[in-house]
This record gives sequence, structure tokens and C-alpha cells, in this order.
Amino acid sequence: MQYHLQADKTTEPTLAELTEAAIKSLSRNEKGFFLFVESGRIDHAHHDNFVHLALDETIAMSDAVARARELLPGDDSLVVVTADHSHVMAFNGFTRRGGDILGVSDDLDSDGVPYMTLSYANGPGARAQVKGVRTNVQNEKNYGDLEWRSHADVPLDSETHGGEDVAVFATGPHHQLFNGVFEQSQLPHLMAYAGCFGEFTNEPHCREKSNA
Repeated sequence: MQYHLQADKTTEPTLAELTEAAIKSLSRNEKGFFLFVESGRIDHAHHDNFVHLALDETIAMSDAVARARELLPGDDSLVVVTADHSHVMAFNGFTRRGGDILGVSDDLDSDGVPYMTLSYANGPGARAQVKGVRTNVQNEKNYGDLEWRSHADVPLDSETHGGEDVAVFATGPHHQLFNGVFEQSQLPHLMAYAGCFGEFTNEPHCREKSNA
């Protein structure tokens, strides 16, 4: 699919619309269902240093989560939102409150050159310095375009993943299990426990549900 901001709205559904269609279809199963929704183009945009597209795809994912919560019964639906990894995008200071997140910081580097509020540690957006001084990216002809690459430090054909912990958000039955710091491999076990899948079918809360 195209990026949300570049899609033909008459032919390509949004992630929220796809999520709604999936939920309405799967809800016909009286035994319930498991639905996995991924906003994979967030990852694609970051790898290309397309920061504007990456942020918009994140908003599209947020819209899909909101639509899912509107359609699903809150007392019987566990919704888990997370990421499989981080990226090396950085928030740089010191931009004033209300400033353009896609613009330059209100500060300058030590050479008096503006720098972006959002940049990357590596990727195809790296620019060669001239006599040890960074170029002013605002002077580029495509500056501000959707596929303009934000500044990166280390030149690579594709930006890398990061190593930070990622957040996990949960709402619904047994959401309190998704708390603290844990290995990512624990997530499917927690979801299986909440949903009474596999080895957890005989848990007390599962037997209570089956007898209801």
C-alpha cells in the first residue's frame, strides 16, 4: 500500500478502515477472535529517513487503535499496542512549545547552522560536510516535501533499528499483566493467558467464562 499521505483515497482504505472491516467480519465468530494489526509503513519511512511520513503513519496507527476500541466491547476485549523495535530517530532541543515538529530547532549548532528538531543517527539522509561544517538543509530544493530526508549522521543506504526498550499499552481484561519491564517473548504468553488459548485453557478465569 502507499503511504497514507500519498494514497488515493478513492481506491485505498486507511488502516482504521481495514481494522473496522476485519473486526466486523471476525465478530461473527461466537467463540471470539485474535486480530493482529500492523502499521508496517512506519518502519519503511524511518528506514528512508522520511520523518514526515513516519509520523503520519504513526497517527494512522493511532486512529486504527481508536476505531478498534470503539467497535469492541471493553469488558471482553483485550487490546495490546506495542512495537517490535525502536528506530534511531532523535528529538533534539531546544524547540519552543508549539513549534513545528518537522522544522528546525530554535537553537543553532556551534557553527551557527540550524539543525532539525527531528533527525536520525544514521541513514540515507546523511549529508557531506563542507570543510567540517554541516550544510543548512533548509536550502535544499525539496526541503519540506513528504519524501525529503531528515538529517542523519552516519551515511547508510537504510536507517537501522534502535536498541531502546519499547512501550507496551494495554486495556481490557487482564490489562494489569502488561506492567513493568519484560522480554518481548513474554507478550504472547500474556495474551494467551488472557484469551484462554493453548496451555491456559484450564485457568480459573477461563473455566468461569466457559460456564457462563
